[in-house]
This record gives sequence, C-alpha cells and structure tokens, in this order.
Amino acid sequence: MKYTKVGEKQGLLSPSALNTYIDCPLKFAHQYLLGLRDSEIENALSDPRIFGTVLHTSMEIIYKEHLNGQAVSRLFCESLFNDTDKLKSIIRQAAVSVLSSDGTNNIEVLGAKDELVLDVILNYLKLILISDASYAPFTIIGIESKVKTSWRMQIDDREFELLLGGFIDRVDSKDGVIRIVDYKSGKPEMRFKDWNDLIDSSKQKRPKEILQALIYCCVYHLNSKDDYSIKPVLYAMRGLEDGKLNADLKHGKNVIDHQELYFQAVQELIDQVLSDMFDSSRPFVGTTNSDTCKYCNFNDLCQKEEGY
Repeated sequence: MKYTKVGEKQGLLSPSALNTYIDCPLKFAHQYLLGLRDSEIENALSDPRIFGTVLHTSMEIIYKEHLNGQAVSRLFCESLFNDTDKLKSIIRQAAVSVLSSDGTNNIEVLGAKDELVLDVILNYLKLILISDASYAPFTIIGIESKVKTSWRMQIDDREFELLLGGFIDRVDSKDGVIRIVDYKSGKPEMRFKDWNDLIDSSKQKRPKEILQALIYCCVYHLNSKDDYSIKPVLYAMRGLEDGKLNADLKHGKNVIDHQELYFQAVQELIDQVLSDMFDSSRPFVGTTNSDTCKYCNFNDLCQKEEGY
C-alpha cells in the first residue's frame, strides 16, 4: 500500500481519507488507492468544493499579513467587517484565482449566477470576522498549514509505519491556548456522547468533522515542543447560536479544550481504524449504510442503485 512506502513516494494519510474508509472501505480503495476521481468538479461557485475553496482562500488573503507575528486585533476584525466593498473585492480575488484554470485570473470567469453565491460567502466571512473580533487579540501561527507525523503500529507479527497528516485551515494562539480551526460551510455535529460514535459507520449522522478536527489536534500535538493547550474549533457556518458561530466541540456536556481530554482516546480510535485498514484478511467491502450510498459518485462501479 502506498501509505507504507518509505521515501519520496510515501503517501500522506489524511483525516479525510480515514473518514472515507470508516464510511466505506470500498470508496476509500477507489478514491485513495486506485486514484479514481470522485466526480468531476463543476467549474462554478455553486459546486460545494469550489465554494469551500473560495471561502478558505478568502480567509487566507484576509490574514496573510498577520503571519509575521502581528496580533489580530478587535479593531482589525470590526473594521473589515464594516468594509463590505473590501470584503467583496477579496472574495472576487479568491473566486477568480480558484476558477481560472489557466491561471490568468480573468475576471470574466465569474458568471451572473455566481453573484448570489458571492453574497453567501460574504455573509460567512462576516460571521467569521465578528466571531474573531470577540476572541481578539490573538496571533495567527499558520494558514493552510501542512502537518504530518509518523504513526507506528503493529498488526499480529507485522509492523507498519505511515505518515498521518494534512492541511489545517488555521492555527492561532492566545493566552497559552492553541486553536486548531476548521471552517465548515455546512452544519456539522458539534457534540458526541461516546468515543466510539466517532468511528461508528452505522450512525446516520456520524460526527466525522469532530474526528477530523481531533486527529489534526493530535498530529499537531505530536509535532509541538511547547506546553500549550491544543483546542479543536469548528467554525460551523450553518450552526449559529444567537447569531454567533458555534465553535466549541463537546464530549457530552464538556467542552474539549485540552489534549488531556482527547489525546489517548483518539490515538486508540486511529489505531483501531488502521488495524482494520491494514488487516490483509479484511477486503475493502462496500458499506451497508444506505445513507452513505445515496450520494456516492462510485455507485455505478459498485452496481448499486441510488438509495441502495
């Protein structure tokens, strides 16, 4: 498997890939081992993946000047929040960059139908900025930061070592707390009851976004030399509470705000998933969860009808 190769060709196993495996091992094999495309991305802002990329790129533009250690102030966030014209310019810059396949950044690539989507992104950016204003001042440590760590495990008499990691949307710091921030344009689950819920593929609404955030926190912790609290944060755009972003993740009623609350448990969950993945006696079979199959673009390969 490419993830256990040593050297330049060793693949980086991402939290998204792990989530895909949990949902459907066969889809994981199609997408990550065989390299089949999930689907062709429509070159329009209405495509959820394009939408998300434009949102992320816009936030990268907004905070790139603070990567030199300059603190993000409340005044900066509030001023930009009130400067709608500047925000629209940033979004259009991000959209053109993403949509211009030839790299020319031709403004004509934006169609009339895209304008409504641009307004939605504008509202999302304002939600982030007003939330950041209430949290400021804070320091940006990284934007779209690549993190990875070696992960060792043993299955029976075989030892494996792979690279686990990916790209974190944002890492910021304040008062001894490092936040691993993930922007979500949807409405993810923000709370879970039992640790096993995070990898239970039979659950209709498995809290996969929480698992992804916690894995990134673990990888970051393993690479960190500082004794900071590492807190996962999801900026859930459609999970508003009193008009504000709902950012805290909870295990039961408790906010997850330090690695002591999750590190060992998440390590065990990762080992459990990887043990299944690298067990040579277990084939990559399709999921039995019909909800997972409904919107899978590999349905034709699996010879499953929509609705399964």
